[in-house]
Amino acid sequence: MPLVELITAPATRPRVLDRLEPWLVSRLGKGVARAKDAPSFVANRIGVMWLLDVERQQFVALARGPGTPARIRNMLDSGEPLRN
Repeated sequence: MPLVELITAPATRPRVLDRLEPWLVSRLGKGVARAKDAPSFVANRIGVMWLLDVERQQFVALARGPGTPARIRNMLDSGEPLRN
């Protein structure tokens, strides 16, 4: 995965992260996201919000028109709501 999170702890010196970040970018080709210590990873929190939004849009799309098996399968395969 091209992303790495740098999570600070109370005892982490800012200088350590300032030296580590360029190394992660230049040597490992990673994108760096600095985050506070919290449950889950930043990417997971963003991904969950995106998935919930897609799911909501799919339910709205189905409510607007007939939910045939083919229509539902197409919507699930594409990850996008179908337009009426």
